[in-house]
Amino acid sequence: MDLEGRVNMVEVNRVISYKKVKMTEDEFGEYQKICFSYDRPNFKGEELFKDVFEVDDDGRIIYIKALGEKQSSFEVLFFLMNLMQNQWLRATIGLMHEEINKVVEKRKALDTLIIKMDKKLALLDAKLKK
Repeated sequence: MDLEGRVNMVEVNRVISYKKVKMTEDEFGEYQKICFSYDRPNFKGEELFKDVFEVDDDGRIIYIKALGEKQSSFEVLFFLMNLMQNQWLRATIGLMHEEINKVVEKRKALDTLIIKMDKKLALLDAKLKK
């Protein structure tokens, strides 16, 4: 992935339905498109997102509520489900990269120790052959 693609994958906290929500620029753009498409003179499209989901302290969606009597759009629900899945995939991938980096660092340290041990064994072997 090129640098431009990575920049678009950066999560930024946005406010949706009075909640802090982690989103990429592309996701926020989609949210705005959905809202604008439902705007009417006496109705704001963003109202469709109101009280439909819960987030954790990090701004990741943890729960999408049942609508009950409230009317909504499949487009809104699909967007929220997709956003939730993307948020958790990004979080998981981030944790995975952290753990992989730890393993790589530990492997480098062990490789260094192995090289030192090989040198010491070679010296001992040379002394024993004398």
